[in-house]
Amino acid sequence: MNKFYEFLKDFLEKLNKDKDIENLSVNDNQLFKKILFINRLLKLFLKEKEKSVEEIIQNGIIEEFYLNSRKKNKGINYFRTIIENIPSIVSVLDENFQLEYINSAQEEISGFSKDEILGKRTLDWVYHEDRKNLAKFVKKLFKAGYANGEYRMRCKDGTYVWLEGHGKFIEKGKEKKIVISANDITYKKYLERKNKETREELELSKKKLENLNKNLGEIVLKRTEKLRGIKERFQIITEYASDMIMIFNRDMVIEYINENALYNILGYDAEEIVNKQRNDLIHPKHKKKLKIFSQDFDELDVYTEEIRVRHKDGNYVWIEAKGRKFRDKDGEVKAMMILRDISEHKELQKELRKVSDIKSQFLRRISHELKTPLISIKGNIELIFQNHSKRLNKTLENILNEIKFGSERLEKFVYELIEASKLESGDVEINKKVEDLNFLVRFVIDNLNWLINSRKHELIINLQNDVKAKFEKERIFDVINNLLTNAIKFTPPSGTITISTERKDDCVIFSIKDTGIGFTKEERTEIFKRFGKIERFGQGFDLQVNGSGLGLYIAKKIIELHGGKIWMTSEGRNKGSTFYFSLPIGDE
Repeated sequence: MNKFYEFLKDFLEKLNKDKDIENLSVNDNQLFKKILFINRLLKLFLKEKEKSVEEIIQNGIIEEFYLNSRKKNKGINYFRTIIENIPSIVSVLDENFQLEYINSAQEEISGFSKDEILGKRTLDWVYHEDRKNLAKFVKKLFKAGYANGEYRMRCKDGTYVWLEGHGKFIEKGKEKKIVISANDITYKKYLERKNKETREELELSKKKLENLNKNLGEIVLKRTEKLRGIKERFQIITEYASDMIMIFNRDMVIEYINENALYNILGYDAEEIVNKQRNDLIHPKHKKKLKIFSQDFDELDVYTEEIRVRHKDGNYVWIEAKGRKFRDKDGEVKAMMILRDISEHKELQKELRKVSDIKSQFLRRISHELKTPLISIKGNIELIFQNHSKRLNKTLENILNEIKFGSERLEKFVYELIEASKLESGDVEINKKVEDLNFLVRFVIDNLNWLINSRKHELIINLQNDVKAKFEKERIFDVINNLLTNAIKFTPPSGTITISTERKDDCVIFSIKDTGIGFTKEERTEIFKRFGKIERFGQGFDLQVNGSGLGLYIAKKIIELHGGKIWMTSEGRNKGSTFYFSLPIGDE
């Protein structure tokens, strides 16, 4: 209603600019015609309330203008001015659908000038799929005198715009005209299409969710039909969660917790927890661990901690707490946490530690029991060679050498077994000092040069200058020695081995690359495990395959104790491999 009054006000102001209405007499023909037109608009508005104000105004102006367009009266200029300036396309067609008139909005929307389309058939600009709809539109127009319809019109650049047309059939005497007022609804159609696509995507997501958990989906679907709003949807999700979901404020007052999980894990009812500060439930030793509101955590950080919380029966339950801070709708900082009962997991860890301790003790005992007779065997063989070598024939000498070699292998295995047990138990302390890694690498190469030459390998050394780090020299010697020995043994004769060192960011990196038999994908997952030896014997490789399967496991533990990492790459069988380890530079 307000729009209509505003239009009348603007219309009267335009009339007033041309002629002072107050100075006109009631008999003035022009003023009378204009007042009649306004009266006609008022009648149209009261008669056709269901139509928009714009549609009524346009149809009223159009009808008044074109039924009187052949009359030469000054009032017509006002109507023409209004029609030319409205944003809708206004067109007048004869009985044969030839365009007789079209306003300026046509060129603004389609890009065609009046001269390019006047006198042409309207159907030439309509999208071919919409011509049937337009035919129905015209049929209704002739039958009922008015019609509404939607269709696409071609623009000058080849694109199409959606139009919503309001047509009216006007007949006065022999004059028969079709007047159409069309609004650009392209953006409306775009929104409808996007809305349809969004609904389809939501429907597809809903079906996928139902397939993932049919039983739970049926329950959730029934509940969701009854619930409205975000709060209700949140409640139904948390209701069936096995973990506790808790929201609390900076004062540690619990504002929300899911009741079922709370009762199942801690035995409390919601009334005993919600809107209360229950720090008293946390074990005294673990209260300081709740630092989620500390400045060390921002709103993007995920807080993770393991704490003990008192059950209603007085016992303590191990809880894994994960959460993050967030701001509610009022901007207040709060925290949401997911609390999971890990008591069984903790008990299992405890039992595993006991089993591991028993196993380590057993291995250490067996190792020491083996070590004593081995020393005796080796010592006696040495005495035989020293005191009775002249009395030994070739056969006995070979047998004794085999026994000596076997004892040395077994002694090395016992040493590695004891070392692995120590590293696994955590009894090893690392005494780190700033050392020159390049010096240690050259020292290892000098010790193994005889083995490199015996296998006829080419050795390439790329050591970056001044590569120092903080490490225990003897331990890292064992690691480098193991990696180089493996590269020599598992590379067929006349291969190439490349050793490199470099500084990168805050660490030094050692690498050793070979042209050996390489590793398959499955083998790469096993080699750093305890007894992760890959069996090479009897597979046609010219290799030295002696080893216990503990060397790389020990190397990994040593590097990790230094705060570094060890890893390897290989493209597959017979494509070589590269082993790496990194060490923190530390304070030099």
